[in-house]
Amino acid sequence: MYWILEILKILWSTKENTDFLNLMIAVINAFIALLALIVSATSIYFTYRALQIQREHNYKTVQPILGIRVGDHSDRLYVEIANKGVGPLIIKKMLVTNGVSDKKNIIDWMPVLNDNISWKNYMSNINEMCLYPSESLLLIELTGNTKSPKFKKARFEARKALSQLTIGIQYVDIYGRLMPDKIKRLTYFGRVKAIKK
Repeated sequence: MYWILEILKILWSTKENTDFLNLMIAVINAFIALLALIVSATSIYFTYRALQIQREHNYKTVQPILGIRVGDHSDRLYVEIANKGVGPLIIKKMLVTNGVSDKKNIIDWMPVLNDNISWKNYMSNINEMCLYPSESLLLIELTGNTKSPKFKKARFEARKALSQLTIGIQYVDIYGRLMPDKIKRLTYFGRVKAIKK
């Protein structure tokens, strides 16, 4: 740009054209300054946008995905949660409802098991628990011998109670961002019309 200014100085080197030359130099300098301002503003915008995209990417690389799995086998009933995402999750709240009232866990909804039959596993409070990626947690589990009439009766009662429930879990990622609530109806346990003997 400097060589253009030198050519203009040579062309208008007379005294009459000095004012015009000074005006042209001022206009060119103003144009250059405006162009520098536009380039600076554009680079600031693209830097800001790149940082936004990087931040979104960072969030997604540690995003947890909560899954609720159920199992209804002849010798085992269970409900468990699992982190299927790539980042840890922290459970904030779990509610289990039958449509009329809510409780904080599944075991409070279950019938009392008699005849020396007991739950193999159950969780009474999972608030503030952390699940790492690919980790799972049994909320409730009943196991037994399929040849035992006592176990069959207990399994039938448990299926009946479980089929009426809906689980809702609220959780956050490691940044404390609230993830979409996970809700699952346990109607799967009501599909088997067991014969109570």
